[in-house]
Amino acid sequence: PSIPLEVARIQDLPQETQGQSLGGELTAITQTRQYILEGVQDILETLSKTGGLAIEQVHDVTRSIMAETLDHEEAYIALIRTREFSPGLYDHALAVSTLSVLLGRAVGLEDSECQHLAIAGLLHDAGLVKIPQSIHRPLHELSESELGIYQSHPKRGLDFLMQQSTLSDQVQTYIREHHVALDGSGYPSNIDPATIQPASRILRLVDEYDELLSGHHSG
Repeated sequence: PSIPLEVARIQDLPQETQGQSLGGELTAITQTRQYILEGVQDILETLSKTGGLAIEQVHDVTRSIMAETLDHEEAYIALIRTREFSPGLYDHALAVSTLSVLLGRAVGLEDSECQHLAIAGLLHDAGLVKIPQSIHRPLHELSESELGIYQSHPKRGLDFLMQQSTLSDQVQTYIREHHVALDGSGYPSNIDPATIQPASRILRLVDEYDELLSGHHSG
């Protein structure tokens, strides 16, 4: 049977780069990713139900993402591309966090900045827990007023998160800017595109990429 191109790329890597057989590597990271995903689900469910942000757990999860993706970049990309999609925010949050780290490293960001980006990726949609479930559907189905509510989620998320914990200035900036395009379109509309941080652009890129993969909020 045909296999995804990403898996074929892993098979074509030299054995010393793969570290393990393809099957062994994918099995190992699938198990690890499931463990990390349970942590992400716990963080976001707690945030939704109690309003509390377990910041130390956020740091633990993002440190795990940073450590576990080292030397397994191709395998993690293949797993993200071929995973079964969950309708909840948890899987998307983990995918965006992981892809942000991988792309951040690829363009030469320092590890400290990649960790800030990992945290922002994990929490970038926190504002969605504060909007009605009826709005959680493809964007082209939303009315103008519903779309306005949906597009408020970066600000809602930051306002909500900052009531619970102190996030670094970098993390706040990346979350705030992650829906602003190069030409200044997107939202919020009061951000000068010339000031947008490179890491914010990475977060926007991988967020849209994963939404295209999953079909979440497709226009």
